[in-house]
Amino acid sequence: MRHAFDLGRPGGTIVQIGTLGTEDIPLPANQLMVREINLIGSMCYGNVFDEAIRLVMSRRIDLRGLLSGVFPLSEVDQAMRLASGKDTALKVQLDIAQ
Repeated sequence: MRHAFDLGRPGGTIVQIGTLGTEDIPLPANQLMVREINLIGSMCYGNVFDEAIRLVMSRRIDLRGLLSGVFPLSEVDQAMRLASGKDTALKVQLDIAQ
């Protein structure tokens, strides 16, 4: 969640879908105000998958900045080590085609 504030553009919107666990997460309130970021919480999202896929496929949204690493299945141990570092990784992908 915290990384979203660094990745989002000024005036952008961050949508947190679902839960984050039981611990409170410190949010950068000054960054929220100065960069005029909108923060929305949501538990319902099933009806937006088609739209989200369309936006990514049309390249209107680029998700590469969210990806911390892509690993072949043979390097699953290294991928899991990276993914377990909450301060060093956001999303880690395994590519079974490699």
